[in-house]
Amino acid sequence: MNGPGRQPGRRAVRHQVVIRAAIAVAGFAAYAGAVWLSPMGTRVGAPPEGVRAWRAAGCQSCHALFGLGGHLGPDLTFVVTRRPEGFVDVMMRSPPEGMPSFAGLSDAERAAIVDYLRAVDAAAREAPKSWFTGGGSGR
Repeated sequence: MNGPGRQPGRRAVRHQVVIRAAIAVAGFAAYAGAVWLSPMGTRVGAPPEGVRAWRAAGCQSCHALFGLGGHLGPDLTFVVTRRPEGFVDVMMRSPPEGMPSFAGLSDAERAAIVDYLRAVDAAAREAPKSWFTGGGSGR
């Protein structure tokens, strides 16, 4: 029964909107989980200490590598070659406003993160590889 002011198709439209929103949220959750659980270092030959330090410090929450990860801070894929030597270490020791302090990291942990970013930078400058065959780009 349709009373005054009721629209019969409105409930179906609302149902479709809820389903589509749920699918979008589930997709984002899967993406975020994949980024969190599989840091890019495992694919670029980065030193394991650097991967562990990167994750323990929570860097991926704000920064992206290869466009994957957080987006509050800048993408750090090429930070090692685009900034002066020591830039990353200085940013961790005395971060700019809006960036959390990492002064509690040891010298070894900061060095491991820099080594990790150096490996990421080097991998990003290489010829692309196929995810399916593990081979070169075919150039």
